[in-house]
Amino acid sequence: MMSNQEVLKAISQSEYPALENESPNYETGISREISNGGNANPIAVPYVTAGNVSTLDNLKSALGETASEQFGEMIKKVDVTLLDSSKKIVVKNNQLPSYAYVSITLKGVSAPAQFQTQLKKSGGQLVALDVVQSKTATNPMSLNLACSTLSCSEIVMVLAKNATTKAGIIYRTSTPLKAEHEAAHAKMVEFAGWYMPVEYLSAETGSAGGIRSEHMHVREKVGLFDVSHMGEIRVRGERALETLQWLTTNDVTKLSNGCAQYSLLPNEKGGVVDDIIVYCVESGRDYLVCVNAANAEKDWAWFQSHNRGADLKNESADWGQVAVQGPRAVELVNRIFTGVAAVAPFHFMPVHFDRALCFAARTGYTGEDGFEIFVPSAQVTKLWRELLSRGSDLEARPIGLGARDTLRTEMKYSLYGHEIDDTTNPYAAGLGWVVKPDAKDFIGKDVMLAQKAAGLKEKLVGFCMVDEGIP
Repeated sequence: MMSNQEVLKAISQSEYPALENESPNYETGISREISNGGNANPIAVPYVTAGNVSTLDNLKSALGETASEQFGEMIKKVDVTLLDSSKKIVVKNNQLPSYAYVSITLKGVSAPAQFQTQLKKSGGQLVALDVVQSKTATNPMSLNLACSTLSCSEIVMVLAKNATTKAGIIYRTSTPLKAEHEAAHAKMVEFAGWYMPVEYLSAETGSAGGIRSEHMHVREKVGLFDVSHMGEIRVRGERALETLQWLTTNDVTKLSNGCAQYSLLPNEKGGVVDDIIVYCVESGRDYLVCVNAANAEKDWAWFQSHNRGADLKNESADWGQVAVQGPRAVELVNRIFTGVAAVAPFHFMPVHFDRALCFAARTGYTGEDGFEIFVPSAQVTKLWRELLSRGSDLEARPIGLGARDTLRTEMKYSLYGHEIDDTTNPYAAGLGWVVKPDAKDFIGKDVMLAQKAAGLKEKLVGFCMVDEGIP
């Protein structure tokens, strides 16, 4: 029997066939399940080896050793499960049989959605990923993977590539622009399970220019924000409008093609599941809903459990997003997408970049004029570079999440988890303007209105800073 190191060496040196050449029915089955919502249970993981992994224990040990090399103590357990316990592990045509899948359990990982999203961005090779998390806070998360072309060792490499460990913290994923941020000397931090830039350091001094400097740059010139961590849910079909009317507080019937609308997802207790923006692609039939990164998994589950017959798709892995904000933002974006200067606030225009369909939306989270550009993940890096290049004379520069937070605070824009959460009545948070109870029914409407009628026990207020400083 081969040793673990011999197995790993054989894996790394193997040339393996594409799955469709060996088992087309298997691949078709996986693809069909993925197209129906992306939540297919994993069925198989190809395991490539020039030798013979003849026992289950040998396979677990080899995979565990690979995982430990990448994550060290972050790995709690690596397991292989046989869906048909009457059968044995047999590697045929360099493939693990279809009745087995791999489970990698990580310590201290509490939000699986970010791993799920980023793994699906890994070169299109992952065709299925099921994330299982215990309801008890003390138990970790398991990632169950099914791949079309990845070996077990490569699965771990994908995890390692898209998760960075630092000071005992695992940053579960990063956007496609991670390398751009690091090259621009960004100070990277964990945010909602993502590895994101909080501010950018000076290449000359190695010190931070400061959040205040970035804040003022957006107010006076133009800044670029990577917001590719945001989630996107597509709502289509004959019952798309009916579903969104039930799920949201605002009146979606007011939207025509190319219009956007700020709204809330209410819960049954009169609180807020999330605040969102609804983009109307085709009135009555096709909408793109942008949700907060920290709530992407929760919101997707909420949409599914309260669907009224729409065709739903989680497109979070498909889209990157760049926000261009500031007094010079419109001029910059119009250089790349001719004609967008005519787009009105809270409207958007379908545009093309690098032969890919994008949406240029005149929305933002800073209080400045500008655009949020939805671009396919594969093109977002090229667009980011193009914006910086074409905007050099406008002094376009990347801006971190620190300034994004101070900018939105200055404008009194709510951030989910801070000013609003599952217990917040929208009227108490000053968001009654996006609640339309006279126009329609929606989840939790009666409870929300009853709380308002009884007299709200709290009200969100802002404080004026007497002295200069970051709020």
